[in-house]
Amino acid sequence: TWNGRNSIADGISESCTGDGLTNFGIKAVKEMNKLGMLIDVSHISEAGFWNVLSISEHPVMATHSNCFSLCSNPRNLSDDQIIALAKKRGIIGLTLVPDFISTSNADLNKYLDHFDHIVDLVGPDYICIGSDFDGVDKTIPEISDCSKLPRLTEGLLKRAYKETDTVKILGGSMMRLLEEVIG
Repeated sequence: TWNGRNSIADGISESCTGDGLTNFGIKAVKEMNKLGMLIDVSHISEAGFWNVLSISEHPVMATHSNCFSLCSNPRNLSDDQIIALAKKRGIIGLTLVPDFISTSNADLNKYLDHFDHIVDLVGPDYICIGSDFDGVDKTIPEISDCSKLPRLTEGLLKRAYKETDTVKILGGSMMRLLEEVIG
């Protein structure tokens, strides 16, 4: 899905029905599992998120979302969703979209707060970068494009993240997920 409704499920902006997966959507999730496809739940409605987690035999990913408890954007995940995603061995890719980071003055420190929050909830094995560089016109000022990603590494290390955990965040967790789902 994207933000609206389609033949698979309701997107996050479809608030009238409160629906999740359609019958076709349930079949699609099962077929994606058979094919070894990674399922992305970033734009799906909350009901659809829970449907996917209950149906999928494989871990899933929220490719570009952040923590709702730190920024109440409807595209962000609640603590319960983050915990459930981790229990399923899935991951969340934290996005650099300012509106998903903070309701005012999004910056690198506020972005790093989302990493801290998830590590406190479920540990570092369930986080990666979900920049969304190709989907938005604006990101936080410190990381305006991929050439500035070393600033994220510096920020994590300044916050006393272990090097092994930083490696997981910068790609190790994503590699683990891809190997598990795609093989």
